[in-house]
Amino acid sequence: LAVLVAALVSGSYFTVRKARRQGLTVWNASSKRLLWAMAVPLATGGVFCVALLYYNLIWLVAPATLIFYGLALLNGSKYTLRDVESLGYCEIGLGLLSLFWSDDDLGARELAEHLVIGRDVATRAALALDNVRLFQQQRMLAEELQRNLLTPPPEPDHAQVVVRYVPASQAAQVGGDWYDAFLQADGATVIVIGDVVGHDTAAAGAMGQVRGLLRGIAYTTGDGPAEVLRRLDAAMEGLLVRTTATAVVLRIEQTPDERERGLTRLRWSNAGHPPPMIVHADGAVQALTTLDADLLLGFDPTTARIESETMVDRGATVLLYTDGLIERRGQGLDEGLALLRDTLLTLADYTLDDLCDEVLSRLLPDAPEDDVALVAVRLHLQDGPRPAEAGPRVLPPGIPDEPDAG
Repeated sequence: LAVLVAALVSGSYFTVRKARRQGLTVWNASSKRLLWAMAVPLATGGVFCVALLYYNLIWLVAPATLIFYGLALLNGSKYTLRDVESLGYCEIGLGLLSLFWSDDDLGARELAEHLVIGRDVATRAALALDNVRLFQQQRMLAEELQRNLLTPPPEPDHAQVVVRYVPASQAAQVGGDWYDAFLQADGATVIVIGDVVGHDTAAAGAMGQVRGLLRGIAYTTGDGPAEVLRRLDAAMEGLLVRTTATAVVLRIEQTPDERERGLTRLRWSNAGHPPPMIVHADGAVQALTTLDADLLLGFDPTTARIESETMVDRGATVLLYTDGLIERRGQGLDEGLALLRDTLLTLADYTLDDLCDEVLSRLLPDAPEDDVALVAVRLHLQDGPRPAEAGPRVLPPGIPDEPDAG
């Protein structure tokens, strides 16, 4: 014990001597707390070891000495950490900055100036690192919220549905894009794509409300796309969902006669959203446009909604997407649509999963400024079993094995 105390005292003495040569204040409140924190365990250990010697328990002296010496070091480290925290330099440990000087004869004034600069550098670096941490935290929160709101699609008879969502590269840009795919009670497949105005977690929350209202209205009423959007607009006003959004609702239908002829009917209504694309079975690409664009959701619930329809051959692919896929800084809507059309012309023979992946890979930059939602439907031929590449059927309860639609 005497040897350990002597080593501690001698080491402290030479440290204090060198610090005083450089003009540093050694005896301050922090050093007093540190000394007291280490002295108490050492003094207690000394008394305990004397008691052991008195009772002739010499074999316990060495272990006791090591234990109390370790407690002294641990207690001193704890108080030193508390001193650092009490200064308010940081709430979360982000790293350690070490400063080295080659000149041992550095004066007190120069050393103090260097320490001030070092502390300022450490503070600025800690602020930058903390901003990065908060950036990642916000991005992960918004992205997780968004993904939890986007449910897996059903897989109706001979119709394969594939969805993709790509978050923006910036945390503040994660938010309002959504997709949906579900079956109405009569078996018709409904595909939805939409974009709530705004790019933050508030937009993601508003998106969840709008998406939930739309699918509830479409399922319970069984209405067509235009009526669904009209009711959604009215519900948003009545329930005080104070946001605006674009959306496309597309319904895939098929009568027994159309099934025999290998045809499928598409009915859709567009509330200010980029037009869906069709890749026909022969490889031709067509945009589902209308003469007049409908108003966005959230402005006027009394506005009339236009519903359009077209017939397509089985083997066609329908692609719905949000504006982040085709619009960005320096690239307008028309240029983006032309680029998407040209890209789809080269992907007609791809599987649906590969087609979606290739579209995202070719059209999106390395760091997209906006999030992107995409949903694609391939209408496989119905003259044989469901193709293996489409995967198993996934239907909600109550839908017949061979529905009249979808």
